[in-house]
Amino acid sequence: MTDDSGAEYVGVKIGPGGRRDFSRALIVIPKAENQGTGGLQAVIQTAEASGIGLDDLRQLRTALAMAAGEVLMRRGTIVSFSKNHSVDAAHALQLVRDFRREEIRQNEKGLLYHYHQLPIDKLESAVTDGLLMSSDTQKALGRKVGGTSRPDVVQMTRDKYDTQGKLIRRGLGEANLMGDDMVTWILKPSVMELPGYDATGDYPDLPQVPLQTEYVEAVLVSKDSEIPRVQELLSQNKLGVRVATWDSWKEKHYIDNK
Repeated sequence: MTDDSGAEYVGVKIGPGGRRDFSRALIVIPKAENQGTGGLQAVIQTAEASGIGLDDLRQLRTALAMAAGEVLMRRGTIVSFSKNHSVDAAHALQLVRDFRREEIRQNEKGLLYHYHQLPIDKLESAVTDGLLMSSDTQKALGRKVGGTSRPDVVQMTRDKYDTQGKLIRRGLGEANLMGDDMVTWILKPSVMELPGYDATGDYPDLPQVPLQTEYVEAVLVSKDSEIPRVQELLSQNKLGVRVATWDSWKEKHYIDNK
């Protein structure tokens, strides 16, 4: 069964009135997508086979970046591009997403960790679900959520590097959400292979993120006293990743990568 984003799940429960409960379902990651596209050149070749050249991809990527945060404008940009090039809009969007992802991988020689922050009082529900879900999906499940700039997706920040592997922008703390009432999921570069990964805007986003060890590196909290409680919660839900403080992560990861 698929949700509104097109992602496929197994174990979705149907409640009264046909309401779908995704809270304990597992996302299905198609084998082909999980294996990647074979690099930037492979994406360019795929696009060319559809009549879309390298300059076209660059122009579309730039146009989407300029419309970052403007969902309707971005959607209109894709629709207009697809009509002009006689391709399906979903195909054009997938091509530019793949292109941007492979550009990052080729041009940034560093550990491409991604970060997602949420209030600590939301941690238990996320761990129990086994998913980071968008605000829209959580609202559909009847949950109370706060406002976000993109309620339709899970937004992240990421570490950014130059071509020599020098860190040029920290992902941790970029969105200015540091505080005692926040926790941070450190996500491995493998999240870039998940269906729907989009780095064409200001912040990378996904329809949802499975909380599994192949995607999660660690969980960060504000102080040492929070570590045992969070570690126990993760262990109870069979998520064997370490818990650390923001300061210890920054000291180890960022100082070591100067």
